[in-house]
Amino acid sequence: MVCADNLDACRAYIESLLVAEPPELEKFEAQYRRMPRAQPPIGLQVSTFLTWLIAVMQARKVIELGTALGYSTLSLAAALKTTGGRLIAVESDSEMVAATAKNLQAAGLQDQVDLIHGDAEETLSKLQGSFDLILQDAGKASYPVLLPRCYQLLRPGGVFAMDDALFLPMGVRADLSDPVDLAVRKLFQEDCWKATLLPIGDGLALAWKKFSNLS
Repeated sequence: MVCADNLDACRAYIESLLVAEPPELEKFEAQYRRMPRAQPPIGLQVSTFLTWLIAVMQARKVIELGTALGYSTLSLAAALKTTGGRLIAVESDSEMVAATAKNLQAAGLQDQVDLIHGDAEETLSKLQGSFDLILQDAGKASYPVLLPRCYQLLRPGGVFAMDDALFLPMGVRADLSDPVDLAVRKLFQEDCWKATLLPIGDGLALAWKKFSNLS
């Protein structure tokens, strides 16, 4: 592949075409510098893809696990505003919840989101109904643990998206990369999913929940 020898140039070209939606996303870089313990945001390429996916699916019910400062929360909420949908966003860190709430307010998207301060596993166990899309970007140890419940909550034909899916080949330390790798392999090996992995951001794994009558 020609682009493999010019990855930086290809990435720069792609990002030159993308527009941050909502515009408030452009202000996040300074926020993350002020709060270095916050998990890095999904970034423009991943957020653009997920907003495209919401539009294509006409998704109306979405779950986000792990908000950090709210970069992905704002992006998902803005996309769901156009489909008449709603986001349930779950974050365990009180400081991150406060930052996310502030950023949603600044973007005028607070009414689009149910922002829950709590443990992802406990919160998922209480949720009812079926969802179109789930974004997993919470603590990496939770990735394989939460997969079965995420599968239960997705409607047939729904999509599970998992950020940071390329941590292992990127050389990220084992306590983070090993559970991510385990979850990625489960998505590709279990018959109930149809999975792929996109080399955008730090890797985005996508798994489509098969209909029961499909192999």
